[in-house]
Amino acid sequence: MKNKSLPADKFNEAVRNSEIEPVRRKPVLVICDNEECGDTVAQIIRKRGIETVCCPRLSDAHFFLPGQIFSAVFCSDSLPDGDFRTVIKVAGSTPVIVFSRLADWDGDLEAVRRGAFDYTTCPPDSAEIERILRFATSEPSSSEPVKGS
Repeated sequence: MKNKSLPADKFNEAVRNSEIEPVRRKPVLVICDNEECGDTVAQIIRKRGIETVCCPRLSDAHFFLPGQIFSAVFCSDSLPDGDFRTVIKVAGSTPVIVFSRLADWDGDLEAVRRGAFDYTTCPPDSAEIERILRFATSEPSSSEPVKGS
């Protein structure tokens, strides 16, 4: 089961059955009720060789969040049963990246003020998601200059 995006229940089953191949990094959780947008984000992340777990609702992701088993969480700004605020509270030290289908500076600022690592729009730009993921998971990059240098 290499580099596949799994629904939450299938991920649990695969872990129990030891079907998940060892990975260098923890997987990334993608919480999004819009299947097309969630799949696009997950696909970009998988291209970097990182497994993803996809959940369409907060209630599906709630089981995983307190466990700190993810390197990052990408979360839609609004979900059928909650929003990013709850995800940020429960995720602890795991970086939460909020995305929205609306270009809304007020939403961006609110998410960051409440503790989001970053905020982006959906459909996502591949380079933007990769940049955010690199910084969120502290991956070094020799091609990108450090700000303030």
